[in-house]
Amino acid sequence: MKTRITTILFLITMFTILNAQQLQTGIVQYPEYGIQFTIPNGWFGKEMNEGYAMQSKTETGLVMLLVNELTSISALKEEFSKNITEEGIVLRPENNIQVKTNYVKGYYTGTADGETVKVLAYGCLNPYGNGVTAMIMARTNDFSKVHETTLLKIKNSLKLTKPKVNESFNAAICTRELGGKRLKHEKNTFSPGGVGGVSGSYSITRIIDLCPSGRFTYYGGSNVSVESENAHGYSGGTNDNQGKWEFRDEAGKVLLYLHYNNGESRYYHFTYGEDGGTYLDNTRYYRLNTNCNY
Repeated sequence: MKTRITTILFLITMFTILNAQQLQTGIVQYPEYGIQFTIPNGWFGKEMNEGYAMQSKTETGLVMLLVNELTSISALKEEFSKNITEEGIVLRPENNIQVKTNYVKGYYTGTADGETVKVLAYGCLNPYGNGVTAMIMARTNDFSKVHETTLLKIKNSLKLTKPKVNESFNAAICTRELGGKRLKHEKNTFSPGGVGGVSGSYSITRIIDLCPSGRFTYYGGSNVSVESENAHGYSGGTNDNQGKWEFRDEAGKVLLYLHYNNGESRYYHFTYGEDGGTYLDNTRYYRLNTNCNY
């Protein structure tokens, strides 16, 4: 289940999106998110790239559930007040947004894939982490109380709990294994120009020193050079930063957070590859020893 609320209707071919094969019924669980819900009788579901989709063999329309990262009712209300515009989709919120203690309810009208449609949505908060946005969409002439009742059943079936941590790979383990290590990414390329041609080289280096004290230093540099019979060029840049580092368990993933002294924060998805190597956002970093002065 993905985390972008505004891509909810990106999946339209909406009325034919679910294949009859490998469809789910009953209870659906995502322990890595701490999310559980129940598919209503007569409906069938399947995980999609953009979230979790449901359709019925007898009723028109499409249900979509997405993970959202919003943590306050005011943020949900603001999100529900925005237009949704994607390729082939234009939806505008109606003015009757309902705000409750732990969820927001709203309607949208507009067009999707050339059809005029109506949408009902609930945005639910989760006190333990990521919440859920549930939406049901149907052609305007088909939208009825049945669609409202269906989505309300799904919303009421939601059980939001603290996400479960992978016991064999989690933030605590990564903190023990990586504290006091240097993570280094280096890439060098060279292109020979041949007779009368243009040759050039490019190199990039990124180094993150994770000190046992919880502090880090970051270095990033790149160099580009170009050579030809008529031109010569060179450019380079460096970037030195410091701050505090930490690993966190979030939505079944381990994230490395770097909190810079200037108040900026960045995070990377941390994994071990099949080769046993260390990866940040699918980029290979080598683990080296380092001597930290603080």
